[in-house]
Amino acid sequence: MSYSAPVARAPLIEAEAWIDKEFRPLGSEMLPVARACGRVLAGPVAAREDMPPVDWAAVDGIALAAAETEGAGAYNPLPFPARFVRPGAALPADCDAVLPLERAGIGPSGTCEVIEPLVRGSCVWSKGSHYRRGLRLADDGRRIAAADLALLAGAGITEVPVRRRPRVQLIVLPYGGPDGLSPMLGALVARDGGDPIILAAPDRRPEIVSSLFDDGADLVLVAGGSGRGSDDLAAQGFSERCALRLHGLALSPGESAGLGRTLAGRPFFLLPGVPAEALWAYEMLVGRAVRKLAGLPTGLALPRRRMRAERKIVSRIGMAEIVPVDRTGEDSVAPRARFAERGLGALGWGVVLFSAGSEGCPVGGLLDVRVTAPEIDTEEEKTGDE
Repeated sequence: MSYSAPVARAPLIEAEAWIDKEFRPLGSEMLPVARACGRVLAGPVAAREDMPPVDWAAVDGIALAAAETEGAGAYNPLPFPARFVRPGAALPADCDAVLPLERAGIGPSGTCEVIEPLVRGSCVWSKGSHYRRGLRLADDGRRIAAADLALLAGAGITEVPVRRRPRVQLIVLPYGGPDGLSPMLGALVARDGGDPIILAAPDRRPEIVSSLFDDGADLVLVAGGSGRGSDDLAAQGFSERCALRLHGLALSPGESAGLGRTLAGRPFFLLPGVPAEALWAYEMLVGRAVRKLAGLPTGLALPRRRMRAERKIVSRIGMAEIVPVDRTGEDSVAPRARFAERGLGALGWGVVLFSAGSEGCPVGGLLDVRVTAPEIDTEEEKTGDE
């Protein structure tokens, strides 16, 4: 039986609505804090005790009882035993202040001469001053950052509940030339909180179909063979053993993308084999689904900048379009060659997403630009006197 992909293109919002309805965050697992960076919390984490649990020294210095230093002065130095403490050390029971080492005069006999009175609690982290037992340290759904590890481990928390990372089975069909899609798509899946499982590329329809029933995957992603040609094996194979929900989108680039579920209920996506089309079909569709499974926000994982159009940008009515732009000034951009003309070479500094109802943007109009080029803030903050 011959297969012909539908000519009608579904609106992008229809595909987004299907993803939002069909995908839910995966279950949870316990993970040691040291291995939790980048993972998504599956529940709130609260402090199990006051922190500090007792009064702690906040600086390197000498532990003292503040009341005993009353009357100390430059002409009336008071000697005390030098009881050294380091930051985070518990204060001796009879002490309630710390004299910083740079202000302490240590005599030859090992005594400390105090020449100014101390205030109770000076240079001390008092019990519970960081946080109290039961205080929420991190919320459900937070993607754990490196700084969170110090907070959680410092609070004595050894493991945390995290969302299971979605396993994404990735199959790239031969397109011609070196395979550039596998590393690109694998990196995008990892960025969005998933574990890519890259399989050897099958070149026959039965192998494609059988690969859909790997019980270990949460989502199947096939790149290549998704168009309307007679040799587009992915579209043929999926149509025979799966329920194609959508095939053909009003999205440029990425018109031949598709999605649905296998008869066993596993979700799948078809991506074009052309790199630029595969990239943006992933960003607009698959990334949304992977992030949903991982418990992350579903919005695009690209920073947004508010810019002005230096030149007019035209967009087709009825198509959601992704237009590459170059930065031309501090707050201005201009369109560059479209992806259809230059492929991934047209990536530029960023892209502008136009909805199906947009005709583009006039000169000087405001745009929400999604930055695709990695940026580092090179403007150093100046401190101190010039």
